[in-house]
Amino acid sequence: PIGLDPVVLRHAEVLHQIAVETPLDRKIVDRVAGAWEPIGPLRRSAKEFMEATPWCDWIATEGDGEGRRIAYWRTLSKYAFALAPPAMIKGEARPTGPFWDMDSHRVLETLALGTIPILWHGVSAAAWEG
Repeated sequence: PIGLDPVVLRHAEVLHQIAVETPLDRKIVDRVAGAWEPIGPLRRSAKEFMEATPWCDWIATEGDGEGRRIAYWRTLSKYAFALAPPAMIKGEARPTGPFWDMDSHRVLETLALGTIPILWHGVSAAAWEG
């Protein structure tokens, strides 16, 4: 499980249970879901895109951190596609460090749920560009 953060690993069984609750043939295929903190220009532009696009659904969850994450998984697992914008940060704990995507683990969570992440700009999407 390289790339999964410790919180996800603590709830791996819950993630698996949620994943099997919605068979692939019952997923919503004509809409795109997503949710993230709109921090930074890439995340803000992705949220603006979702808000302006009628076939996008913003997932709003309530509760504490872990409860919100599990509620997000339950909702996201019903969708075939999810928008996945990065949270670009400077790596190596230095202001001049290379950019990297701190949300790559969210892409792996999405895949574990049987949902296809649509990568939005940034480092995660670079491999698919050009």
